[in-house]
Amino acid sequence: MGTHLAKVINKRINANGKQELIIELEQPIDDFSLQRYSRNDEVKVNVELFDNRYWTQAQRNKIHAIIKDIHRQIKEDYNYEETKERIKQTYCKVKGIDYFSFSNCSVTFARDFISFLLLLVSEQGFQLKLPGRELTEDISYYVYMCLVKRQCVVCDHKGPDCQMHHYDVVGMGVDRTEYDHTKSRLLCLCWMHHQETHLIGLDTFFNKYHVEGIRVNQQDLDQRIKYPREVKNRIYGPTELESGPKLPEIYEKV
Repeated sequence: MGTHLAKVINKRINANGKQELIIELEQPIDDFSLQRYSRNDEVKVNVELFDNRYWTQAQRNKIHAIIKDIHRQIKEDYNYEETKERIKQTYCKVKGIDYFSFSNCSVTFARDFISFLLLLVSEQGFQLKLPGRELTEDISYYVYMCLVKRQCVVCDHKGPDCQMHHYDVVGMGVDRTEYDHTKSRLLCLCWMHHQETHLIGLDTFFNKYHVEGIRVNQQDLDQRIKYPREVKNRIYGPTELESGPKLPEIYEKV
């Protein structure tokens, strides 16, 4: 099965209430291929939308700010451009892609690169002038990363005082070791911000910091977040399998 680039010319809603796209192919699909892959005179295709939007000025500013903070803290005698190039090379190795240029990157690509930068900062212990929650373009990814890394999603603090907070109230007297934590939205908070949720309430807390918990499945809890404890040998059903974003380990020092 081949891949064919196409341009959407128009769209409409048919009599069954389904959306129809009218597309223009760069290269025609021959009749043999259409017949070969048909079943009951029906050919199905997989549609993938390409992000044609160029990255925004806000994304440029965030990427520059994070790399500048990293550059400020590395011990090697690199200039800023060399630091940026090393980070780009590390990103390419982790993602398994060819070298890229920022001159033509898309909104989606820049969003993923920012997430990578925040993971790099977390793994290698850099400090940011702004909290990661204000720099991320994917807050759910960032909340998940903080759960896995045991990092406060509000202030980026790491330490033994960071703990899982149930965004949805569990209730007094419930045994946390027996409770089904997949039913609650979770986030990781340091002791100070955990206490603040109880003092000001969740609504005020959300309006102040603009973060809320996410739901994770059982395999994520057991093997990646390791809460309430690490479990390695559980047999999982289809709905319990790992579904969170992949967080690659970055072994190379910048």
